[in-house]
Amino acid sequence: MCTQIDEQRNLKYASMSRRVKAIILVLIIAVSLFALTCVIIPMRSFHIPLVNYCPFWNMDKKENMTLEQVNLDLDLVKSLGFRGIKMWNIEEYESKEWTDEIFEALEQRELKAILPFRWRG
Repeated sequence: MCTQIDEQRNLKYASMSRRVKAIILVLIIAVSLFALTCVIIPMRSFHIPLVNYCPFWNMDKKENMTLEQVNLDLDLVKSLGFRGIKMWNIEEYESKEWTDEIFEALEQRELKAILPFRWRG
């Protein structure tokens, strides 16, 4: 008689542990789906494909570069599907006094810009 009661208790605990395992599995799936829909997928929308843009890279031709050519380059960047540029040689933009015009052109095309800062001690 004692063994029957022990067997019944063991079956009861075994079935309860199955329920607990099932509940834990459902919770894990729910948390995973939550993380996927609320965290991982929205993070993809923060991805901004940028292109490295150096119009003054070739030092021999830097005097020949015009603002119209830079605007044509920005049109090309936009048409290729990039959402912004990483600007280099900021000093050249400033020396030609193009900085405001470049940022207005970026705003018109709904492009973003990343600017590097250099420290010269």
